[in-house]
Amino acid sequence: MNKTLLTFLIKKSINDAIQDLYPDISGEIKYLDIIQFIPKEQREFGIYKTTVAFIVAKKKSISPVEVANQIVSKVIDLNKEGLGFNLKSAGGYINISVSDSSLLADLISMCV
Repeated sequence: MNKTLLTFLIKKSINDAIQDLYPDISGEIKYLDIIQFIPKEQREFGIYKTTVAFIVAKKKSISPVEVANQIVSKVIDLNKEGLGFNLKSAGGYINISVSDSSLLADLISMCV
């Protein structure tokens, strides 16, 4: 899975979860601004992160930690066949790392 496809799948999964959980405000969330790349020196948290839970929490007047937990759970529920990435809620942030199998598939596809 290449980086562009992976980024699209992450954004779509998070966007779908927000639409399902918060349909009244889902149109207000900017799809392209959902995730940001994490600099090398902070990679212990993942490859990508999102602050979308803070945006939703502010609009809904609820805790960003609660929102982040709900989004992570919903993404997992909506993608029962498995993801090429892992999500983890951390204090309102959602950290995203790539699973080893996705990295291996990318490496193999580059060598073939």
